[in-house]
Amino acid sequence: MSILYKPELFSQPGVAGGGELRYRAGIVYRGSIYMDQIVKDIEKRTSVSSVDILAVDLAKLDCMEYYLSCGYRIILKNQGTYIPFIQSLTCKNLCDVDASLIKRIKVGYKPCSSLEKVLSEVNFERARKKYW
Repeated sequence: MSILYKPELFSQPGVAGGGELRYRAGIVYRGSIYMDQIVKDIEKRTSVSSVDILAVDLAKLDCMEYYLSCGYRIILKNQGTYIPFIQSLTCKNLCDVDASLIKRIKVGYKPCSSLEKVLSEVNFERARKKYW
């Protein structure tokens, strides 16, 4: 199966009036896959029941929440790395750096090499006009 793309019109950011309009390729999303579907797929491929799959997933999420909230990087060998990171205001003096400068905290994700490899080897196919 290929990833579908379509032409997208975009303008130059930061230029009044949009500047010169140009085209680029954009993904056509085929839809969304939710955890229920993934659980069904895993259940079909293994001898593990859906209840057990969900229990392990919830336990993993609980552990990840704890370790991220303590400032750990989480490295999942076959999935990738999750990293807490902050966005902060700046100040001129070292002494003025404190928690009040922190404006946002987010979770960063870097996929494992096998996921990146899959995407580097994907085929692309231009979507038919009805998708755009």
